[in-house]
Amino acid sequence: MAAEDGDPHAMVLLAEHFHRSDQAERAETWARAAAEMGDPSGMVRLSRICTTMAHGGRYYIDLKQQEELRGDPDFERQSKRWSDEAARWIVKAAEAGHSSAVSSMVSLSKSAEERERWLRLGAAIGDRHIRDELLSLLREQRRFEEAEPWQRAAAEDGEGSEQLRLAQRLLEQGHLDEAEHWFRTAAGNAQKWASIQAAQELARLLRDQGREDEADHWRRRATEIQNRPIPPFDNIASAPAWEATVITALVTTTVLPFIQTLVSKTAEDAYAQARQLIRRLPLRHRETRNASGAASPSRQAEAQYVIVDDSDADITLYLSSDVSDEALRALAAFDLSELTARRPDAGRVRLVWHQPSGTWRIRGETDQPPRRPV
Repeated sequence: MAAEDGDPHAMVLLAEHFHRSDQAERAETWARAAAEMGDPSGMVRLSRICTTMAHGGRYYIDLKQQEELRGDPDFERQSKRWSDEAARWIVKAAEAGHSSAVSSMVSLSKSAEERERWLRLGAAIGDRHIRDELLSLLREQRRFEEAEPWQRAAAEDGEGSEQLRLAQRLLEQGHLDEAEHWFRTAAGNAQKWASIQAAQELARLLRDQGREDEADHWRRRATEIQNRPIPPFDNIASAPAWEATVITALVTTTVLPFIQTLVSKTAEDAYAQARQLIRRLPLRHRETRNASGAASPSRQAEAQYVIVDDSDADITLYLSSDVSDEALRALAAFDLSELTARRPDAGRVRLVWHQPSGTWRIRGETDQPPRRPV
């Protein structure tokens, strides 16, 4: 057995299995062994197990049990001990460069300075989501010089919106050749709105330089991109930048309960209610919301897709609002407990329905991860 032979990755997988099976004490043994070997994933798992122990030892928190235990001095002491240890291990994991732990520390930060410190660490280890948050922070504070290295890194990683912003900044600074390079790059990006705007601005730059034929080409290109059809849903996950062009709901939750909710709906009337549930989820795009965050009455829209993001399990599920009965049946039968063994690498995985083969495909971090809205 790999875990018994000292493989920390196997230890973490075994700990996760026991944790989800409500065998917290067995889970703790293996997670602690991996954590004490210096494995960041083991530290994260141990932190989560400690949190579970602080809430009575159940993976899914039992609110009735919590109510019964509340006020018991011995339970309160033990709960604090476990909570304190959970906090220590998540800090250690973050300091060791574990992205999900760094994200947790960003959320748990008690001051602006502490939050920025963790954002910078996350950006430095290459977490694109955290880097986007750092960029947003620096822009809000108008610290553009500090933002530029991170902006360049994002542009070089293929983020169309940052390629466009970088080109615009370079244009303002008078660096016309470099601005032209990034406008051209952004115009060829899959992110539709960025490519349209980049093509339009490139056309203006070329026109101002008297390069009318090239400018006409890019004006036509902008129109062609604008008229480009939205790709089939199966392509969404392989080109996440298309998320900006479709009406999408983003749900941050545990994947398994979400699937169980859908399964319960599917039993009621031939999967129709499951599809309706997806369509009624809150939309992710700000242009469909009013100032209070509610859907704008004048711009009501239904979600075409839903992205279910489980940060705890590092799983992202993609669903279409027109998902087929076949896909829902297959999803109901999908064994998530086996997912970590089947995932193509140790990172985040994405579940995407592949209609031609009639299967749920598991895509690993070799594909670009879905972006958070900026």
